[in-house]
Amino acid sequence: AFRADQWTYVARKSCVSARGRENGMPSTRFLALSGILAPLFYLIATGLTVWFRPEYSLVSDSVSQLANLDEPFAILFILVGAVPVGLLAVLFTYAVWTVLPDSTAMLAGIVLLAHEGFGIIFAFGVFPRSGPSPGIMHIGAGIYAIACGVAARLLLARPLQQLGRF
Repeated sequence: AFRADQWTYVARKSCVSARGRENGMPSTRFLALSGILAPLFYLIATGLTVWFRPEYSLVSDSVSQLANLDEPFAILFILVGAVPVGLLAVLFTYAVWTVLPDSTAMLAGIVLLAHEGFGIIFAFGVFPRSGPSPGIMHIGAGIYAIACGVAARLLLARPLQQLGRF
């Protein structure tokens, strides 16, 4: 059976080196930029949607209400905010993977980080809220994304600490 470090070695050699382009993959720096762009997309989409919906309260209303298909400008939040944030989170996962030392915690953390991005896409892009209350699939995908994100950060803390830059 392969260990985690063997799997990541094989995967890295078949995809891309940590220095940049091979086999048509974008450079690590470009993919790392997606980690900076994701929150900016979220802030811009939230700001625009809230600007068009003055009745929305950032304090007392949930983010799911911004993506409620029964409300105006929900598509704006979904297409400019939620789905790009999920896609950028998945791209950022690859950038993190190329710089971390091989370990089981790193591999599990990377998989969970990617699942966080996919969970965001599913919660807002595939199962958006519709009607006065969110559906079970929307809630489930949202909880899944949050849980994966928290677990990924906990698992990646040690490999990031081993880099010596954090």
